[in-house]
Amino acid sequence: MPHERSLVTRYQGKPFSLLWVDGGDEPDRLRALATSGQITWPVFCDRDNAIHNQWDVHQWPTTFTIDAEGIIRHRDVLGAELDRAIETLIEKIDRSK
Repeated sequence: MPHERSLVTRYQGKPFSLLWVDGGDEPDRLRALATSGQITWPVFCDRDNAIHNQWDVHQWPTTFTIDAEGIIRHRDVLGAELDRAIETLIEKIDRSK
């Protein structure tokens, strides 16, 4: 989670939101992480696999970047590639203002 925390900090005040969907059955663990401050973004538990099925997720974690129009622009990007994808989408929004 260090990378996720750094993204939330780095893009604070920018048109960026991080949402986490957990495919496991550990809501108590997630609550503890949120209470301790390790997770500072919204987390959803997909216990009935609705998101898993609708978004065609084959494994967790699966990462999506979604643009301002709600279109999925990237799937399964991590690390530096995820950073570049987010930066590109934010720059596009900034240019359109």
